[in-house]
Amino acid sequence: MSKLQPQSMIIKDNNNVFSPSLICSIRIAIITIFFVNGGLDISAQKSDKPASVAGTVEGEISRRQTQILEAEKLISDGDTLAETGNFQDAISKFIQAYNGINPSPISDDTRDLARRKFANAAVLRSKELIDLAEFVSAEELLDQVLQPSIDPKNKTALLLKERLQDPEWYNQARTPEHLENVKKVRRLLKLASGADQLGDFDKSMKYYTDVLRIDKTNTAA
Repeated sequence: MSKLQPQSMIIKDNNNVFSPSLICSIRIAIITIFFVNGGLDISAQKSDKPASVAGTVEGEISRRQTQILEAEKLISDGDTLAETGNFQDAISKFIQAYNGINPSPISDDTRDLARRKFANAAVLRSKELIDLAEFVSAEELLDQVLQPSIDPKNKTALLLKERLQDPEWYNQARTPEHLENVKKVRRLLKLASGADQLGDFDKSMKYYTDVLRIDKTNTAA
């Protein structure tokens, strides 16, 4: 069985987010939104305190720039966690980055980056959960990746989900407790063997007895 190879977690993005041309585009986009959605009240011109369109636009630009900067920081933190193998916490960072930005043409690149990184980290975390016999949690995480708004055609997620239904790939009769018992038995058998080699048969017998308490059918004990 070949190992799954999810794509690299780190996606380089060296674009200058707040270039002069982009800020100009932001202004145009926001002004357009105000006019189309009725955000600009023409009647305000007759009031004692007319609304300042320029001030409102600049405030909105600043708010959206802040959102993007905060999202980029979260993505960077997520990358650091992913590089150390902490996919669980990396996922949380990428989700925060994705949800922290209002969808708009000026933020789509950053939001899409967070989405893709979440999908990659979630697939890797799902594989970890499968190895720990946490099959339900693994499948739930894969379902999140395969949502229409995330990555419904993610090949690795689809393959993992398919294999979860195949007992020849993953025996779902396994449980985390079973895996822990297997580790304990292996450790006790090594200790028993070491005691035998040292001639300490009383201690080796104790270790073998402990093995049988965990696994009554263990032939090595």
